[in-house]
Amino acid sequence: MTSDAREGDVCPRTGAAGAVRTPANPPHWLQSFDAAGAARIDVRPHLAAGREPLDDIIALACPVRVGGTLIIDAPFDPVPLHAVLAEHGFETFAERIEAGHWRVWCLRQRTPKVSPPARDPAPSAATVWRGDDGVHIDVRGLSAPAPLVEIVRLIESGNHTGAVVAHLDRDPVHLYPELAERNWSATRLPGDANEVRLRLTRAPA
Repeated sequence: MTSDAREGDVCPRTGAAGAVRTPANPPHWLQSFDAAGAARIDVRPHLAAGREPLDDIIALACPVRVGGTLIIDAPFDPVPLHAVLAEHGFETFAERIEAGHWRVWCLRQRTPKVSPPARDPAPSAATVWRGDDGVHIDVRGLSAPAPLVEIVRLIESGNHTGAVVAHLDRDPVHLYPELAERNWSATRLPGDANEVRLRLTRAPA
């Protein structure tokens, strides 16, 4: 893998209902993207070790000048991260390189006119416990994209019997395509006030 070449083709994604979702066409600026001079971060080792990489990504992104570039390698398309980077003046485009490897190409188009609001420190990891109905994961209070990251990490870890109960602050619209891509589905359960509770199950092999 070289640092100055784009690898792989943009691949269709699978939607929550199993339909193929075709991504947007690559933006025009990708044709002249400065990959050789880009700041780079591979968050796959962070996530494999259970570390939240958002602070490291923002720390790397902040010094990038207008016209500068950033490349992020991740195990899946970190959809909520695109909005976070947009706050910092970046346009982004995600491309699937291979199974378990996505690359996010980021071009800084402007500097933020105002500093983004300070984020309250978030817990570094979700709370996980075992119940009679499966493994539970509580991601309430975590800042995006941590809830998606933590849930995907758990279902891919194998530390469950094929059923996971997720406790969230809101409907995780970006999680459903990631579940479908991994042959998982979500069913809404009754929950506490201001809670979205989902039962996640893996389809039989």
